[in-house]
Amino acid sequence: MKIDIYSDNNGVLINKLGISDGKLLKEAEARIAAVKIITLRSRSFAEFNFNTLRTIHREIFEDIYDWAGELRTVDIAKSMLFCRAMFLPDQADDIFSRLAKNNYLKNIKRLDFCEGAGNLFCDLNMLHPFRDGNGRSLREFMFHLARSAGYVCDLNTVRRDIYLEASIKGHTDSSAMIRIMNAIVREDKVHEQQVQLGR
Repeated sequence: MKIDIYSDNNGVLINKLGISDGKLLKEAEARIAAVKIITLRSRSFAEFNFNTLRTIHREIFEDIYDWAGELRTVDIAKSMLFCRAMFLPDQADDIFSRLAKNNYLKNIKRLDFCEGAGNLFCDLNMLHPFRDGNGRSLREFMFHLARSAGYVCDLNTVRRDIYLEASIKGHTDSSAMIRIMNAIVREDKVHEQQVQLGR
């Protein structure tokens, strides 16, 4: 049964790989995305706006989906409904305007960064701007945002069940995600030294 314009008649996302089996697609997607993320980790971003998040999504999934980096045009839900597609641009503008006003979480103490990062993650997770691949793109966005602020934040190191529970609770309460941030965020001494050495 066709779920939406992004899926075939079996509910599998239409893809560039020509895969029509959902399990095989997830496996191929995981392999390709993992390599792309390694490449992304060697990059740095000058800005942290909605276009940056879209760029990250595009670079991770461009070999798999035609719509990589593009806003979804359908409504989607998991444990609850994410932002309605028609409201995505306005909601994104509000979230990233607040991030800019907070100076992209730079020059603040670690605990304050963790609180800001936890709240931002929950806001962007509720936005869920892409048809698929939101979690991986958001985790990489947070990794790069943290590095630009002098911290390390790798949500891929969090146990999956704890991460998913905090993500779901984050629809109404960001405290669990803030606790995760407090547990994993540390000062980025290595990147700071590389910058000072001009690498």
